[in-house]
Order: sequence, then C-alpha cells, then structure tokens
Amino acid sequence: MSGENGLLQRFKLEVLDQGPEACLPVNLSEEWRETLSQVIERYLDDDDDSQFSLVVGALLGILFGKNPGAEVTVPLDTMFEYMQSYRLELALEEIRRKTEVKVVPATLETIFTDRDLEFMPSV
Repeated sequence: MSGENGLLQRFKLEVLDQGPEACLPVNLSEEWRETLSQVIERYLDDDDDSQFSLVVGALLGILFGKNPGAEVTVPLDTMFEYMQSYRLELALEEIRRKTEVKVVPATLETIFTDRDLEFMPSV
C-alpha cells in the first residue's frame, strides 16, 4: 500500500469500514484527524486535491450514516459547505484534545447542522 491509493485503502480499512460514527472527528485517531485537516487546508490554500478522496470518503460515510439505507443526493455547493463544517469540527476536536477547552463533540445527529456549540466544564 503505497502512495495516495495506499493511503485511501488504509483509510477505508481503519475508518470507513468501522461505520459512519468512525468518521466523526471525535472518533478519529490523532493521525487521521490531522491528515484530514491537512488535506482540507492544502485543498483550500493551494488547490491541491491529490488526497481529497479521503475527505470525500469521510463526508460520504457521515452522510450515509445520517440517512441509513437511503440514496444520498447532495448538490456540489452543499458538499462544499459540509467540507467547511467538517473542517471546523476537526479543529474543534483538536482544541478539545489539546487544551482545557472542552467542546461537546458533534454526533451523527448534530454534524452538518447549524448546531450551537456547547462547552463542558473542565475536570
């Protein structure tokens, strides 16, 4: 498994095959959270879409989880909005893991919605 195809195969095995919940930022390993964040940033900053299939896979995994058994049709501009929302959720998860600021993580029900951010008290 080398190169982009190998990375996508690994992502499929380690994340996508584990079900839609595994695609949520709170459930990603630090490696996958960081990788997905970097892929989105490279895409937005440099128009580099070389590994963008990872992000599309995660977004589709979540969308299929939100709509089990249903056909999913999403306009391209809405998919871009979901990517921006996912980017924010990945950043919030990094903050949650690395600081004392504890944001309630998105769930399948709340991700890609206009949810209010909730903060938990530090323990």
